[in-house]
Amino acid sequence: MILRKLAVTVMLFVGLLGFVVKANAAGMYGGLQYAATTYSTGTEEYDIGLVVGRFGFHFSDNLSVEGRVGAGVSDDSVSGTVSGFAYTTTLEIDQVLGLYAVGHLPMGPMLKLYGFAGINQVSTTLTVDIPVISSTTTTSGDDSSVSYGVGADISMGIIDINIEYVTYFKDGDDDISGIAVGVDLPF
Repeated sequence: MILRKLAVTVMLFVGLLGFVVKANAAGMYGGLQYAATTYSTGTEEYDIGLVVGRFGFHFSDNLSVEGRVGAGVSDDSVSGTVSGFAYTTTLEIDQVLGLYAVGHLPMGPMLKLYGFAGINQVSTTLTVDIPVISSTTTTSGDDSSVSYGVGADISMGIIDINIEYVTYFKDGDDDISGIAVGVDLPF
């Protein structure tokens, strides 16, 4: 079900990009990032790696709209004890899907600072294992929240290298945020 939603979203986005490319090919960009994130629940923290694809359109030097599609490439486990029973929880981020408005501040020919805000959907899987009673439970969920961050693009000629701090999800004590680095290519 999740893969079907992701496939439909990507197809719609690619179709939209194709339409926009015809309107203004010079304003398009795409890229790939690796994000080292921390999923904090208020009581536990999980360190999870994400790979994120970025696709956007510049309306001007100072404004763009951007879509992001990502998936977890690592998971993390936390162990503990409750009422004398040892347990291990393992968290995976299955996918992230986001749509953002991005404000750019050119600082010269090689450096551009940016900030972004939008909506992001995160799909996760949590597995709880209690070995002493041979119990393993797995739950999956999808949730959406506002997402935001700041970053910098460094132009290296044909590509831009970027680094950013991003909050992918924030709801009460639950927070997914981290540092992402990647490359963008205009097309």
